[in-house]
Amino acid sequence: MSMISKEFTEALSVILEDTDRAGIDAAQEVYRLIVCQEDQSDVLQYFLENAVEIQTFREENQSLYFTDETLYSLKNRCNKLIDGILTKLLQQGLECGKFYRKLWNSIQDGALLDLEEEKIYALYYLWIDIRLPYFSLDKGIYMENDKFREISDKRCKEIKKACYILEAPLQQRTEQTSLIIQILEGCESEEEKAVILAQIFSYLERRIWDGIYRTIQESGEEQKQTD
Repeated sequence: MSMISKEFTEALSVILEDTDRAGIDAAQEVYRLIVCQEDQSDVLQYFLENAVEIQTFREENQSLYFTDETLYSLKNRCNKLIDGILTKLLQQGLECGKFYRKLWNSIQDGALLDLEEEKIYALYYLWIDIRLPYFSLDKGIYMENDKFREISDKRCKEIKKACYILEAPLQQRTEQTSLIIQILEGCESEEEKAVILAQIFSYLERRIWDGIYRTIQESGEEQKQTD
């Protein structure tokens, strides 16, 4: 990534610090700032790597430039297209600079996104997508299912202990993580560590979905009581 100008970083800071504006309005200003730069894909990379998240403190702010009808139309026209572009690029395992060049070129491709408002919306979409900023990753451990089950059975006790740690009445996250690190340090190989962590991730995913299911059930019961 090339050097980013001081003028751009200062202008970007002004935009990001104004938390009273709507996210889509901020995206419009950032987009118009980016297109004035020489190395636009590098500037996009800098923006996505350094911008604060906007979902929590700008989502409910009313846009000054986009009506609700326009935003609804942009969502219907662009969401699947932008998601498809991003998903395809993420699957290619590109070097960071090349990833952002292709991503920016896709946004600027008039055959895909013709209107400026569509390109602004695309930048907004990328800004709030949890899959960004992008990182180029090394090759991880690939494992056949039989091998995964074999190690899971061998380390069953450690996996159960790790899941218990996640539910234990500890005061700090560092207590949990340090105890899990102790479990991983007792492993005989990187493969065993990978399996234990994979099982921890699976447990956390199940816990999230269980919470969603319980919330839906409780909402249904409350609705029945009000009918």
